[in-house]
Amino acid sequence: MFKKSFPTVKTERLILRKVKPEDIVFYSALSKAETSLYEFWEPHKTLADTQRFLEDIFARYSLGQYYDWTIERIEDGEQVGMINFHDVFPLHSRADLGFWIVRRFRNK
Repeated sequence: MFKKSFPTVKTERLILRKVKPEDIVFYSALSKAETSLYEFWEPHKTLADTQRFLEDIFARYSLGQYYDWTIERIEDGEQVGMINFHDVFPLHSRADLGFWIVRRFRNK
């Protein structure tokens, strides 16, 4: 889908950037049932669960089948959540969009 490089998207308040190992800080959000309520995964019980989650994302990057961005606030670099394309069908120029936001950043 992105043939040359993985794009970074910047708005006035947010940056959507490629997921990095330091996004392990998402463990606190990913361990809550409310975050995974509409997701295909269960709440993370350990930090190792979040590490595996991130490693799965990194593996999918290399396959070109899945595109995840960390949503980060420009003002302080704090990670707000994630957004992704999944079920990507390049032939039809189609993909589904999913996202989750850490509770304290919702409705802002």
